[in-house]
Amino acid sequence: MGRVGATLDALEQAVHRGRLDDCHALAHELAHVVVARVRRVDRALALAGSQCSDGYQHGVIEAAAGVGVGPATCARRRSEDLRDACQHALGHRYLIETRYDVRAALGRCRARLRGQPAERCSDGVMMENSMQFVRLGTGLYTLHAPHACDGLHLRGRLQLTCYEEIGEVAMFVFRHHLRDARRVCARISSAYGRRACNAGARAELELSRSA
Repeated sequence: MGRVGATLDALEQAVHRGRLDDCHALAHELAHVVVARVRRVDRALALAGSQCSDGYQHGVIEAAAGVGVGPATCARRRSEDLRDACQHALGHRYLIETRYDVRAALGRCRARLRGQPAERCSDGVMMENSMQFVRLGTGLYTLHAPHACDGLHLRGRLQLTCYEEIGEVAMFVFRHHLRDARRVCARISSAYGRRACNAGARAELELSRSA
């Protein structure tokens, strides 16, 4: 377990050298393995930092089923960046726990956190709402992902974030090929949603280039 940080550093180096497109998803998977081995969330979180766009931190919270993980776990993180990553990850977890009931998961974010932490939790809900289709493979993903926000009746920032996350996640699915992500965005029924989706895809591309 002492080599978790070194493994994540190596994955980031592979991304910087062009050998990997992205290591966020791999960091999630590594975190799941670590949680299964150490069986203590605080210890698992302490084994690494924010490598791979906080993928490891997100994965630990996501994998810690039935361990009582919540806002207090995030409050114990040693830096603001790690606390932020933990709060975002809670949103992923709440949506999984509620079996992808977006309204119920957002309700948990509002009930258990306040202010900016609650917003970061809500962002995690919206991201997981799009990520649920990744497991279907690219063909079915392309069919289902454009409908991730359908029927949710979201408003304001949440509505914008929901559509942006379709574009962001599409960039991960298609190895940061903007043209392919735009094809997913083009299948969204509303013009507002298509614009927001494309903005999310472009933002992810810029972030990947600056990493």
